[in-house]
Amino acid sequence: MYDNYLKCRRNSFYISFIYLIFAVLWIVLSGYGVGLVAKNADKVVLLEIYKGIFFVLATTILLYYLTYKFFRIMRSQYDANLKRIAKHQETKENLKVSQNELSKYDMLLNTIVNSSPDAPYMQKI
Repeated sequence: MYDNYLKCRRNSFYISFIYLIFAVLWIVLSGYGVGLVAKNADKVVLLEIYKGIFFVLATTILLYYLTYKFFRIMRSQYDANLKRIAKHQETKENLKVSQNELSKYDMLLNTIVNSSPDAPYMQKI
């Protein structure tokens, strides 16, 4: 069970990390692009980059927790479904065994009734 939670954390981390890389690249490159166009670009670029990186870090943390929660819920539902399937299979096999036992007793009863000298009288009952 603990292994499942580690997998959920790892999947959430990968998604968040990929988002972090692309978002930081976008912020840095677009910040430099603004700097090329704007006057007094040094301060504008630096402030835009810091602002963008803070935004990306904050949304990355949020994305991590949201995806972790999602993967954890999905995993618990998957585990619950596997348990239900296993229980259903067990019930199905128990039903087959019960049907086989019932069939044996039915055959035995038919043999007893048909071999009895009072069989014609028993069939009317």
